Amino acid sequence: MLETIELVRWEDFSDAYGRATAVPGLLRQLASADPEESRVAALELFGRIVHQGDTSTAAVAAAPFLIELAGDPRVGHRPLVLALLHDVATCLYPSVSVAVDAHRAAVACVPCGIELLGHGDGMIRAGAAHLLGAFPEERGRIEPALREGLRVEADALVRAGFLMAIMALGARDGATVALLRERFAAAASAEERWAAALALACAQIDGGAAASEEAAHALVDNYLTGHIGGPLLDPLPWDWSAEVSNAEVFAALGPELVAAVVVPRLFDELTKRSSPWWVGDIYTRLLCAVFPEKPASTDPAQWTATQRHMLTAIADDGRVWADADARHGVAFELAWRRLTPPWPPWSPDQRPYDYAGARASLRSLLAST
Repeated sequence: MLETIELVRWEDFSDAYGRATAVPGLLRQLASADPEESRVAALELFGRIVHQGDTSTAAVAAAPFLIELAGDPRVGHRPLVLALLHDVATCLYPSVSVAVDAHRAAVACVPCGIELLGHGDGMIRAGAAHLLGAFPEERGRIEPALREGLRVEADALVRAGFLMAIMALGARDGATVALLRERFAAAASAEERWAAALALACAQIDGGAAASEEAAHALVDNYLTGHIGGPLLDPLPWDWSAEVSNAEVFAALGPELVAAVVVPRLFDELTKRSSPWWVGDIYTRLLCAVFPEKPASTDPAQWTATQRHMLTAIADDGRVWADADARHGVAFELAWRRLTPPWPPWSPDQRPYDYAGARASLRSLLAST
């Protein structure tokens, strides 16, 4: 195991802290049969080679060894090896050249990942599904295996993991969408129902959203719990809430379901909530759902009735602008869409954003028709 690790000139690669000379020792520790020793090494590697969603040249060099460890039954904590490989394959900045190289290096894990979908350990099956979701370009090979695994899987946690992987791949196949609808209808828990609804929200068939009004309601229900994953997904050794946001999910539903379900449900919730944080968060999610494009059109004649309704409510709701917690996220999303003056770039002497000016600018834009 790891016989060729000394052939790599690790000093020529870098991790988050400098030269990657510590990485080979951590990979050896990761290979330990002791689950705790393996876990400690994995956590250190997360911080070094894929630090805070970024990647490094050390991740490219480590990928072949992580693939080897993912397929080795002697490794003490294989779910974390699979999670590491997932993070090597994905990045907050996917167009950066090193991230492209890391993804290409990690894609060789796909055959191993497909094989592990049938492993006897449920956490390894879920980890394999999570890893495979990082390779939408391999959808043709991966989706059939996930569909078959989902049909025979008895563990609700693992089923949810399979559903989330299908979501990450961006389902296009009619048979996949039919299976997602079947799983949504047959879900054994609220969390599994949410996972199926999420997969449907992100699926596309014939160029349109695959979700139904019932699935959209399930997603709103989950958002209002304040916990994107719910307790079902808590045991997984990775955080789904770091990989998908309610804002992205609502936008993925498409304008018809947003107008028919998301907007009325969340506007109704605004009448019940007194917390400034909740007020700001609801408006922020609604903005992302109603104006998914960035920048948005600043021509009011191009807006839909739902979009105008949303902006008018934000401009008129004093709760948004009176509290720092409420206004920050809303103002940022407005600025990102260029519906208000742009957010200033960070600098050491940066002045606070002119929230009052942003509100006045939005009101002026609304009055321009």
